[in-house]
Amino acid sequence: QQVASLARQLCLCHAASKRSQPAITYCLSSYGGRLERQVGRIHGSSAWPVAMHRRAFLDVANAYPGGSARLVYLSAEGEETLSSFDPESIYIIGGLVDRNRHKGLTYRRAQAAGVRTARLPLDEHITLKNADALGRAGALTVNHCFEMLTQRAQGRTWEDAILDVMPRRRGAVPRDHEPATLSDCPLSCDDLHARIL
Repeated sequence: QQVASLARQLCLCHAASKRSQPAITYCLSSYGGRLERQVGRIHGSSAWPVAMHRRAFLDVANAYPGGSARLVYLSAEGEETLSSFDPESIYIIGGLVDRNRHKGLTYRRAQAAGVRTARLPLDEHITLKNADALGRAGALTVNHCFEMLTQRAQGRTWEDAILDVMPRRRGAVPRDHEPATLSDCPLSCDDLHARIL
């Protein structure tokens, strides 16, 4: 079931890539096994203009000019916030099958490989009604990360890209448009009561 979910996410990435102007080039690494079989069941997937590599991301990156020095591994635990989109960078989105059971795995994987890590600037631009206990947005699906990067690459602001892609059920609102609480209100409860009547 989790592998089928990841395959659907990759299908959504393909659709987002087709819609983007200019087209976004991407590839899959460590591709094979159950995921390859599941993606193979998606009608038309054999015609996707995507390089599918069995090799790990470091090996694939080293085939490109600049190699691993251009890599940015996206992780919710990333050391820096991705403030801008660099078209010369190669962004890695970890395709974990069970994100909750492997919390921090993408970060540890990047650290072990000596790859720069960054997180998408969700917390800087939005608040969520169902954020974690520390108020953070948390993990996203592969296709959500991909679509946010795609929209940012096309010149949209991070805020617009995030709000457009973030599922409505997560209750995202722009950080500077958070609803006021009673403690933010300069009126006393008596004033408020009087004005409502």
